[in-house]
Amino acid sequence: EAYCADGNIPWQAIRKMTVAYCQSGPTQPEFQGLREAVMQAVHNFHETDIASSPAEDCFLGMLSLRLVLLAEMEQERAAELIVAGILKKQFQLFLQIPFAGVLLLNWPVFALLRNLSERTWRFLPASSCDGDDSCTFSDAVVAFDSAQQQLDTPSRTSSFDKTLALVHHGQRKLTRMFSADRGILDFLRTKWGVWSALHRVRRALDGDRFADG
Repeated sequence: EAYCADGNIPWQAIRKMTVAYCQSGPTQPEFQGLREAVMQAVHNFHETDIASSPAEDCFLGMLSLRLVLLAEMEQERAAELIVAGILKKQFQLFLQIPFAGVLLLNWPVFALLRNLSERTWRFLPASSCDGDDSCTFSDAVVAFDSAQQQLDTPSRTSSFDKTLALVHHGQRKLTRMFSADRGILDFLRTKWGVWSALHRVRRALDGDRFADG
């Protein structure tokens, strides 16, 4: 595929490693090897002159590596960096990318955001959305859960377009409530499992597993 094509940075190999990284738990024997491989990719990424790379626009790859780096930090340190705005610009750009496209490109961004939220939420400031009826996290989660349910119907082919439409609808709900001042904080601290819901859609698309294509 043209997007994230291999150049100075082997993006497709990195994508497959980050998918495997998300699937493996720390107690599984292969996790340490995957962890070392992904962290080496993070190191190589920072050492590479991406300005000369034809893959310099692999935003999902760059975001995935940054999320892995945060996941490998101590929880409090990762939270401090999030509050300081380390993901602010990237997350704003991420919300502008169609989530349906992210699902189909198979970068595990939603799984990484889910994991980051679970690791850091207790160390982040309270969400400004808590108790605010104008916040629509619940509406987005309902849309994403409905998208997953569409894929559980007997006619998966006819349900595919409905699934993508529901994902788009949920993303519009999220985008409308985004605050540039707080950035990603509300989206990681909220009690609503936004990223878990999207991760479930990703798994449902591949019959309860990530595709490796």
